[in-house]
Amino acid sequence: MNPTKTQATATTNNKQITSTNLFNQIQFNNFTCWSLLIVFLILHLAVFHHVVTKTCCSIVFLYIGLQRKSSENQTTFIALIFALLGDFLLAIPGGFMIGGFSFLLCHVFYSISFAKGFKKNYVSSNLISVIIPVVFAFAICYIFGYKQIIVNIKDRKYDLLVYPYFIIISIMASLSSSGNSLNPKELNFKSFLYKIFSSTQYANVNFTRVEKTYLSVVGSILFCISDIFVAREKFIVETPWNQIIGLPIYYIAQMFIAYSM
Repeated sequence: MNPTKTQATATTNNKQITSTNLFNQIQFNNFTCWSLLIVFLILHLAVFHHVVTKTCCSIVFLYIGLQRKSSENQTTFIALIFALLGDFLLAIPGGFMIGGFSFLLCHVFYSISFAKGFKKNYVSSNLISVIIPVVFAFAICYIFGYKQIIVNIKDRKYDLLVYPYFIIISIMASLSSSGNSLNPKELNFKSFLYKIFSSTQYANVNFTRVEKTYLSVVGSILFCISDIFVAREKFIVETPWNQIIGLPIYYIAQMFIAYSM
């Protein structure tokens, strides 16, 4: 065996180990992640209104997803990538349609991920837990989406995007329980919040199954609500309040879904 080659291989391995340890050392805790999101969001809403600051916000939830990514939740991670791409496209002039289709694909991949969970997790005792997000999803999308926005859109060229979008997001949110229980007796609320926001917990913190279910359901419902504000801004009335209210709701939604991976 060539001693020089062996030494070079050992050196390379040591560098890889050192790089991995360094990466682990610079991981952001959950409190820092939320703090960064808040800072970027304030800078975007109050100062810059620029694609860069909005993309920085999206990178935070993608970071959470990257830290939690595994072979079992790759579909959800792909959805987060399409969401980041959609955020970028919606923030540039003329990017609404292509950005909207990017978010449509985001919801398709979320729906696929949630549907996979149904095949593994659903039992008849979870029926009420499954019905709850269905009711919320269709109430939001029909009452606030269809009745107040879609029927009032003047330029019908957007129907190509809007109708399939609201159908898919309704399906996505309806499937968000993945067939799991939402029994509040199984949830330690204080511990749950501690895991999400604590400075001693990191993005790869272990959530229980019911905690993940609450994260995905609440995140998906909030996503529906945030999209109502996007649609209002585009089709009904342009006002700063659509972004001031809608964007924080949207980023909380994406963070929750990323944590649910």
